Amino acid sequence: MNTRINTLLFTIFLSFVELYQYIQIKTEGRISGDFQTEKFSNDTLELALVLSILGWWLVFALVTITKTKDEPRDLFWNGWWVILVFIANLVITYATNIGSAITPSVSKLSILTTIIPLNYLILVIGRKGIKIRFLITSFMFIAIDLYRVLLGAIFEVFYIYCCLVTKKILILFVMLMPLLFYMGNEIVIYKYETRGMRIFDAENILLKTTTARIASTLPLAYGLSNIEELAEQCHNEDYASQYEAALLAVIPKRIFGIEWVKTYNNCLIEQRLGRKVEESGVNSPLILNVIIAISNNFIKGVGYLLFILSLIILIIKISNYCFGNESDLYKYWVIFQYIWTGNILGLMIPLYFLLLISLTVIYNKK
Repeated sequence: MNTRINTLLFTIFLSFVELYQYIQIKTEGRISGDFQTEKFSNDTLELALVLSILGWWLVFALVTITKTKDEPRDLFWNGWWVILVFIANLVITYATNIGSAITPSVSKLSILTTIIPLNYLILVIGRKGIKIRFLITSFMFIAIDLYRVLLGAIFEVFYIYCCLVTKKILILFVMLMPLLFYMGNEIVIYKYETRGMRIFDAENILLKTTTARIASTLPLAYGLSNIEELAEQCHNEDYASQYEAALLAVIPKRIFGIEWVKTYNNCLIEQRLGRKVEESGVNSPLILNVIIAISNNFIKGVGYLLFILSLIILIIKISNYCFGNESDLYKYWVIFQYIWTGNILGLMIPLYFLLLISLTVIYNKK
């Protein structure tokens, strides 16, 4: 298993996804995915494609140059007890309907599902390879997300498999590809039907939907075409600064009666729709957020970029300290996810989790 080569292959995969969506936009003359609009400039489409692909190679470069030869220290998080965390989350989710995309509920038990975030714990488990412990927890992780009518867990588990794949598993994957493609298509149809969304091309829905969701070219093409409006709207009193959003990210808001704050992710979809959308946002890639911030105020925009870079460096440092030479899997996903979504939660939650892990590492040293 060579994580560096596998993350390289995943980076190439992301680049082809961007290219595919670029061709789709050029062919159809409109942006699909969350935007479904013709309101974009062809002059910015090529730039959006180049920036998107450069973003993925930046992730790969950051992970590669920060690789360490140190041995992992997080022995506490390698135990079989982690399966109990997934079982508890599964029971709470099914019992209370927490996190559902259709009928979300409020429960005092919700804090128990956030103390140890599953989407980062699964990365910690996955570092040790495709073993029984990972197979069990990844199955429960996907089951929880599917019950919530979400598909993010499937994509994350797919990423982990890509990074851990061996020649034997790759051969098996190729042999099962028709079956996996059929199952994936049916899962996406299930999501659309459950959410009451229209299906235009059921046979190709997996390919079109997943690539539209992953590709940063789409929000970048739209954002760059409407940069002046976004620079003005995204900095009015309706939207919080990234510093405020970062500060509130890891606080259980319902317990303390704190309202959710809106960021660039909310601004982008509200500007597109021309109306307010409560507690709903779309991917707003980091590069687009930086351009929006600099277009509004150059000094504040640069300050925002430096703030984000400092958080990324901190995550890299603590990841290397805790996971040693097995840290690439965690670092790549965290940095990729944030550059992809632009959601400050994508930095603050994994940073909180790393601090939690580092405390156990320090305690075990004594």
